[in-house]
Amino acid sequence: MEKVSAFMTKVINFLLIVFVSLLVAVTFIQVLCRFVFKIPVSWTEELVRMNFVWLIFLGAAIAVKEKSHLVMDVFTGNFKGKGKLILNVAILLMIIAIFAVLFVSGTQYCLRSVGKSAVTMPIPANCVYISAPVASLAAIFFAIERIRNEFAEYKEGKAK
Repeated sequence: MEKVSAFMTKVINFLLIVFVSLLVAVTFIQVLCRFVFKIPVSWTEELVRMNFVWLIFLGAAIAVKEKSHLVMDVFTGNFKGKGKLILNVAILLMIIAIFAVLFVSGTQYCLRSVGKSAVTMPIPANCVYISAPVASLAAIFFAIERIRNEFAEYKEGKAK
């Protein structure tokens, strides 16, 4: 599981770098064309939006992996041992449930929009819509991995 997780993390991090780079480059081109050359380029706005959507969903999956989602320390900081394990597992199960709903809904939306193309570019609209199910699967995988790690850490902590 660790090898698959490490590979997925590398792929997602690479994609995040690509999407951020594209977002910055295309935004720069848009500003340059619009304000310097006085020629608005219509496809740049849509491409920036698509990149941003991918960044959000893939970033959410990585946040699950790296425990970077917001946590209310007021609640979690007061627990130790088994109580902390139960709370962390409950939170991760809620994360799995939310991403499962997002996966199902995103997949249904992708299936409904088969054959549609982007407004300003000749690419399928699903290029952006598929980000929700893809990132949801990654987030669910990372949450399951974290649950496994929570139990392992609890056992190690209890054995000490």
